Amino acid sequence: MEKTSVPQEKLYLETWVDAMQPQGHVLEVGFEKGHAAAHIQTYYPKSHTIIEPSPDKAKRARSWAQDFPTVTVMEKPWQNALPSLHVYDTIFFYNTSSEIEATIQKHKAAGHLALQSGEQLLSSIKQKLPALTKIRYSNSEIHELYEQTGQFHLKNFSYFLQELCAGGQISQKQYEEITQKYGVERIELCIPAIKPRDDEIVFLQAALNGLMKKGSRFSSFSQTAISKFQNPYFFEHIITNPDLDFQEKWISPPLPAESPPCEEALVTIIEKLG
Repeated sequence: MEKTSVPQEKLYLETWVDAMQPQGHVLEVGFEKGHAAAHIQTYYPKSHTIIEPSPDKAKRARSWAQDFPTVTVMEKPWQNALPSLHVYDTIFFYNTSSEIEATIQKHKAAGHLALQSGEQLLSSIKQKLPALTKIRYSNSEIHELYEQTGQFHLKNFSYFLQELCAGGQISQKQYEEITQKYGVERIELCIPAIKPRDDEIVFLQAALNGLMKKGSRFSSFSQTAISKFQNPYFFEHIITNPDLDFQEKWISPPLPAESPPCEEALVTIIEKLG
């Protein structure tokens, strides 16, 4: 009997859904081929709303949804759907921007490093200087950070100095003087900062302001994404926000033994704490 191969995309998206453990009222932005939607249904959500702007994909979604009475398909851009949306327990955002995908594909290795460094640094920041991402800093304040944390995590400290410089919280002159004074390696951000107008951030802000309650969770998926720790705007407004719990996970779907190894995918999970 001929073996039936399972598309890797399907396995990736099912692993993504499993990482989120969806429950309650679910909102899904982007239907694509329906792999994530079908797997969400195995968790028996109370309701499942799908936003899909493409007429062809929306038509396919409506056809698929005939077997699932809890599913509602909205054929419109998510920006137009916002006024008619409610509050959700679980939100999935499938980022399919070809421009972003093309950029981040080149920097996946840097994404792994940024995630590892960023997680350690974030813990230190929250313990030592909770308001670190909100103000401009003097050389004496940066020296205090170096004494308390930076000297023990030089590579993390290097990444964070670059974040401060990119965000305008220290000047370029300060950055050059500090890196020279402490012998810190100079590391450039591997992609430009994602601006607030980009789809994922704009949608996430809208979700936090009206579509999510305490305990609601938001997740985005991109097979070739780099860590959000590399994004100064995301770092300042989301990662260090005390009202949010931020996690990133690299996932690799289970594949048959005879299949070639697959790349990991980056999943972002954000829970609203208050």
